[in-house]
Amino acid sequence: MSVFVKFVKWLKGEKPPPTLSEIRTNLRILEMRLNRYEKELSLKKRRALKSLRKQLKAGDINLAREHAKEVIILDRDLISIMQLRTKLGSIRSMIERGAIMQDLAKNLMSLVPYMIQISQNVGDVELSRAFMELAKASERMSVGEETLVSSIEELSTETDVEEAADELLRKMAEKEGIPLPKERVRESKISIKDVERILREVSEEIEES
Repeated sequence: MSVFVKFVKWLKGEKPPPTLSEIRTNLRILEMRLNRYEKELSLKKRRALKSLRKQLKAGDINLAREHAKEVIILDRDLISIMQLRTKLGSIRSMIERGAIMQDLAKNLMSLVPYMIQISQNVGDVELSRAFMELAKASERMSVGEETLVSSIEELSTETDVEEAADELLRKMAEKEGIPLPKERVRESKISIKDVERILREVSEEIEES
């Protein structure tokens, strides 16, 4: 990820900007990492879903709920990867159109919250450090660090994970015909579509097994 180190140094006024060729090359590297992350996260999510069903059937609601939270977090990371791919496509188009470096910088900055979240969750220390440095250096681009940090927090807390886990647990218990103590699971304001999508994945898992 050397181009990001060079990019950070440019923002700090320590180095000239990276070339378009360097950015293009490193965008390809970033896409390769995203593909690897997607496979890793998809596998973790499948395992978490299996553990959720297993603990739910065993009657261990507390442990099942922890697995439900894990499923929600992994699901959001996978959605973030899809959003990142869209952003990377836009940046590639900008490069092909001969965009100026300042415009590219602002668009690269838009990747920061997503990449920090994903790289931390998959344990990619190098990538996480590089993007944290980008966040800290962002004030030179008039994209305040406070704004980026706020975006990172929104990715983690938007549609509260606890509520999402409760809703997933409740819906899955209904699907499996397992009664839950009413005081254990509260009503949620999360998107029912997201929960139903995850439940469809569970059904597909059952059919495949």
